[in-house]
This record gives sequence, structure tokens and C-alpha cells, in this order.
Amino acid sequence: KVRGPRKDLPRGGGGSRNGGRPSRGCAAGGSPAAMDSLKCFVGGLPQHTTRESLNNYFASFGASDSFIMVDKATGRSRGFGFVNFHDEQTIAQVLAYPAHEVDGVQITVSPYQNSGGGRGGGGGRGRGGRSC
Repeated sequence: KVRGPRKDLPRGGGGSRNGGRPSRGCAAGGSPAAMDSLKCFVGGLPQHTTRESLNNYFASFGASDSFIMVDKATGRSRGFGFVNFHDEQTIAQVLAYPAHEVDGVQITVSPYQNSGGGRGGGGGRGRGGRSC
């Protein structure tokens, strides 16, 4: 039996990979390198810091979204994370601020540096001519 195109899916580059949500990557005009320029590393986070408390702190500077890295085996915080900002002015303000304190502990904030390291895997680029 041959079926026609699904009528419930948008046609023509509707972005099915992200469930119809707006993309912040290449399709939105931003390259991965440009997105990295709006990201910072935060270190020295106490164990009791949550994503919400980190978001609340950085909200005083402007729109942001944070991620705390956790150990897969234990679910405990690894003591560091990343914060994505929505504009260059906000991240410039954050990086210029002399001392950041979250949940009563002074933390380290520095520009994100993509080392390209990680735990390998990678590969798989170059499928179908996509660059990102």
C-alpha cells in the first residue's frame, strides 16, 4: 500500500528534527561558533546549587539559560556548568562583573572555550551536505 505525504507535518524545511521548535542554530542564521560566543563556563558550584538557582542569579543580568553538569552514575553535580545568554551585551556584562556568588559561594565565570575534546564519538558530520 502506497501512502501520500503526511498532512500533519509542515512542508518545506519545517525543521522536523527539533519537534517544530524554533532553531537557534544554522537555520536561524547563527553558526555554532556564534552560539559559543554567547556561552560561558561556571565553575566551583556547590553541590546544593540547582539549575533554578543558577538561572535566578544570572537573570539579574539578562535573559539566560543554565545547565549544571551531573555525574551519570550518581546524579550528583560535578561542580560546574554552562550558561547560554541571548545577546552579546549581557554576556559582556557578566564577564566584566568582578565576583559572582551563587547560593552563598563565590563561583568562577569565564568565556566558553570549545576544546573539541570530550569523550570522542564525534564523526558523522558530512551527511547530506549539512555543515551543522
